[in-house]
Amino acid sequence: YLSLYKELNDLSNGIEALSNQLSQELGATVGNELLHKSHDIESRSFDEMNAIGDKIHDLQEYMRKQVTIIRSKAYVDESTGLENRTSYLSYIESINDCIQRNEIEFAIAMFDINGLKEINDTLGHDVGDKAISKIAEILKQTFENEKIFRIGGDEFVVIIKADSNDIEKYFNLFDGILAKANEKDDLVVDVSKGFAIYDNEY
Repeated sequence: YLSLYKELNDLSNGIEALSNQLSQELGATVGNELLHKSHDIESRSFDEMNAIGDKIHDLQEYMRKQVTIIRSKAYVDESTGLENRTSYLSYIESINDCIQRNEIEFAIAMFDINGLKEINDTLGHDVGDKAISKIAEILKQTFENEKIFRIGGDEFVVIIKADSNDIEKYFNLFDGILAKANEKDDLVVDVSKGFAIYDNEY
């Protein structure tokens, strides 16, 4: 994941640099023409100059969109739409910086799908993927305003700003949604979970 992230990030940075460089070079070209070839510039119509500006703008917008797409793919788990392990590690780095400045309170909740390997082996990976998607959707419903990551095949992490009472409420909500989903679904999924609260006094 880290190797893929680095390659994609280097590529996106390269595209962004190319966009800026192209803009500067085109701007410099127009500037040189204004200074040294004013008679040629004057012969161009106003519409032609606008067309050049529009092309530069369109190219910059296209490159910015490509940078956004590349960076989003580096941080998103395609099968669930959740943030992935690369995003999790990056976010942990930012949390560590806040911890050093004593500027954050948070808890980490962990969820693990029980028996996913057996589901894959006996029922097939398509069913296993459905189990993963099922839990991902329940996590989204439960922690809709929190950071949710899929960090492994059957592992999910939620980083939340809450105390132990809030986490207990979250867990009860998760259990309730999962129970109802299992009642309606032929695919019954079991999940192990736990949490840890950061204490800035230790």
